[in-house]
Amino acid sequence: MATTLSKANTRARKADAWVHLTIKEHDRVVEIYHKALYLSKTTGIAWTVDHIKPLSKGGLHHPDNMQILTFKENTEKSDKLIDI
Repeated sequence: MATTLSKANTRARKADAWVHLTIKEHDRVVEIYHKALYLSKTTGIAWTVDHIKPLSKGGLHHPDNMQILTFKENTEKSDKLIDI
């Protein structure tokens, strides 16, 4: 899990999408990644953390811009902007 979160932080920094997080926001990010890992282990389906507004489209690496999707859903979404 730490490796996945580290890779996400690196991608966000490269995309200039990294923002300073409060301790509470950081804890929320860690919780999101833990939940995705838990879902993957308990369901046998690969779950991933997705940026709702992709980093490549100006989205930020912030917990308010993160959701958990199955690997398949995340792959299909790619870097598209999805209206909800």
